[in-house]
Amino acid sequence: MITYYGVEMPEEVDDSTHLLDITAIISNITTFDFDQQLLLFSDSEDAILAKEYLLTYDYEIEEYVLFHVENILPTTKFTDYGFKSEKGKHYMYKDMVSPFIVKSGKPQQIEMALIEINEFVVAIEGGQNTIYFVDKQHSELIYGIAKAYDIEVSFFHLDK
Repeated sequence: MITYYGVEMPEEVDDSTHLLDITAIISNITTFDFDQQLLLFSDSEDAILAKEYLLTYDYEIEEYVLFHVENILPTTKFTDYGFKSEKGKHYMYKDMVSPFIVKSGKPQQIEMALIEINEFVVAIEGGQNTIYFVDKQHSELIYGIAKAYDIEVSFFHLDK
């Protein structure tokens, strides 16, 4: 899970002569992805550079902080919280989801709890420790399910 920074270009950029200039400037930034009008950067400084460049043309700019997830298993809810970019990478809006792991519990209790929890899961990141992403509003509910099944979950407390 990597934090990415999104800068959304207004639709009028597509129809302007500035598009080639903007594309040339942004293509010099090495870690860069996109989805329609949304430019995605792994470095906040690159996102700031892109934003400042777009602002020179008096465009209104929207900014987002996102999670980029490599080994993802998206659920049917995923598109409400994120998207798959033009390069085939998956991103979720950081202000909409809360990631957590299951820290401890008896295997059977964990399995039963996950049956209930999976109803609220937006995506799962596989790896050494499975990370579950849920709607931020469901964090307390997940804690409640974990408590009912006597398992421990730990939400990531990430910088805003």
